[in-house]
Amino acid sequence: MRRLRGTRSRPAASVTAAAALMLASPAADARTIGGFEDIANMAHDMVEGLWPDDLAVPGLSARLGVGGLYAPEYRGASDNEWTLAPIIRLQYKDRVTFSGQKLKIRAHRGEHWGAGGFVRYRFGRDEKDRPVLQGLGDIGDTWEIGPFVEYRTGPARFTIELRPGLQNSQGLTTYLEAATGIYKSERWRVQGLAYLLWGDKENLRTHFGVSEEQAAASTYGLPVYRPSSGLVETRLAIGAEYFLSEKIQIGQFVSYGWFLDEAASSPIVKAGSKGQFTAGAGLIFSF
Repeated sequence: MRRLRGTRSRPAASVTAAAALMLASPAADARTIGGFEDIANMAHDMVEGLWPDDLAVPGLSARLGVGGLYAPEYRGASDNEWTLAPIIRLQYKDRVTFSGQKLKIRAHRGEHWGAGGFVRYRFGRDEKDRPVLQGLGDIGDTWEIGPFVEYRTGPARFTIELRPGLQNSQGLTTYLEAATGIYKSERWRVQGLAYLLWGDKENLRTHFGVSEEQAAASTYGLPVYRPSSGLVETRLAIGAEYFLSEKIQIGQFVSYGWFLDEAASSPIVKAGSKGQFTAGAGLIFSF
């Protein structure tokens, strides 16, 4: 039986939406949101100020709505499920953004270069999510606090984030992103994104490895697997936003990702799928 969980999304420049604030619905298990949160952040990052005028916010702005997300049941799953979620995004000028479990502060923004820091709450994983995970134990939640640097030219943006997990053996990941606006009219905005994620040995062993103890306890019969550091995944996405009025938008996006290198060789992924399809849509109100 499929469960409903939370997500959220970002508006103003494209609604790769359906996911930029992940708030769990009453029926949701908080730990199972983790995989959706990864997609939610991708969705939000994809649309953050790709068009230069979108960052010209005079004061505090808010975007609220509701969206639906069709995404893998967990990282590496071959089956997808639907998630319903509120869409909540708060922004103060071009300096502070709160969306999802992520607070981002831009300390410097020049004509092209920008830099700052972020705090992100990342959910772990519950072994009860699916049979393939049973016996592996839970992955605890963690905080990520790190820096980012970005370069903008026209409607294009290039970003790098260092994401150290502070707890529960989440390790360090490095996120590289390229995003650009593709088309813009009075009613439509379309944009695309590609990203690449690298993880250190601790991160990969936590999320994709199988220790001797886990292999012995696995009800699915997973073999021992000890990955080293390496590329984790890459993803391509395209999103569009249609303005019903100045204050009301409909957003949608589709994306496809691939696990790479050590992550793709994980028995957890082999039991599911290396390819990960995601799509979503949402109705957004701007204030």
